[in-house]
Amino acid sequence: GMRAGRVVPYKPLVDEALTLAKHQPARVLVVDRGLVPNSPVTPERDVDFATLGREHEGAQVPVEWMESSQPSYILYTSGTTGKPKGVQRDTGGYAVALAASMRHIYTGQPGEVMFTASDIGWVVGHSY
Repeated sequence: GMRAGRVVPYKPLVDEALTLAKHQPARVLVVDRGLVPNSPVTPERDVDFATLGREHEGAQVPVEWMESSQPSYILYTSGTTGKPKGVQRDTGGYAVALAASMRHIYTGQPGEVMFTASDIGWVVGHSY
């Protein structure tokens, strides 16, 4: 990744965190932007995002129905304390907030296109 104009090799940090974690995920989705040559790979665990995308290009994914109270996503931030805190958004509230903001704040109409430039870590980056 990049931080303040510098390359940050996140993959070794993820690998180290997983050695300390009680829960071991079956897979780790890796987005390789080519910033760190020869980044370590755990073949039986790591899945390359670009490869996965090519393998499933054009595939249709069935809808996963869920209750409106189920979590949509969790974002972690350390804020000013340096201790990670998770912020959880529920599915229903998130969908209602997006629809309301598009109509009442951005005056968006069905069929219109809107571009927002934002980091994926910010809610705008993966909402609009």
